[in-house]
Amino acid sequence: MFKKFTLIFLIFIGTDISAKEKLVFVTDEWCPYNCSPEDKNYQGLFIEVVKEALFSYNVEIEYKILPWARAVKEVEKGRFHAVLGASSGDVKNGVEIKNELVRGANCFFTEHDNSWEFKNLESLKSVYTGIINGYTYGSDIDLFIKNNKNLFSLMPAVNNPLSNNLKKLKLKRIKTILEDKNVMSYVASKDKFSVKNAGCFQEQPLIISFSPKFNKANYYRDIIDNYLIDNKNKELLKKLYQKYNIIK
Repeated sequence: MFKKFTLIFLIFIGTDISAKEKLVFVTDEWCPYNCSPEDKNYQGLFIEVVKEALFSYNVEIEYKILPWARAVKEVEKGRFHAVLGASSGDVKNGVEIKNELVRGANCFFTEHDNSWEFKNLESLKSVYTGIINGYTYGSDIDLFIKNNKNLFSLMPAVNNPLSNNLKKLKLKRIKTILEDKNVMSYVASKDKFSVKNAGCFQEQPLIISFSPKFNKANYYRDIIDNYLIDNKNKELLKKLYQKYNIIK
């Protein structure tokens, strides 16, 4: 009788009924949406929302920074669970959140003494534009870039690529930079460099996309979606937008 009880007890204590599921979220550094994991107080809008949404679900969250193209590929392969700050379709067959967290807009930025303005794709033929290698900017402009590579300067997506493009703009090596408006506002302010907005594409939602190979992708996507539309979370979300100086 005693031996039987001991065996049952050992089996019980050997099973961690409260074991946390570990989820790994990846992205590139694209502050204020996705900032450095090392800065515990300013990691970025997306990961803060993820942590709040999953707080009561006994989940261990890991946040990793990778070059963007690699982050997307690794999520597609199922090596990581989700990518943060994507556009719809970036992750092939990805399980995407449906409710809006934030909208971004890709805009062209010049120095203040440059009179050029973005009007349409044809207007890009008169300037040399800095972009970041591996980024997608929208189907129309992506196709234009593919067909007019000589008009674009590709910056490797490592070691603060936008700051490096700003340096090239200051040195007159490029005439304009294509970047999200909130990201440019953050980086230009940090680098103490003033630029002029010369025109934007239409705003589009920035999303979280789970791996199509993750068998609980729909489950966690739905948790985050429900969090975003729950009225009791609106005040906290508002504070996060203010914290990161993001206009929703």
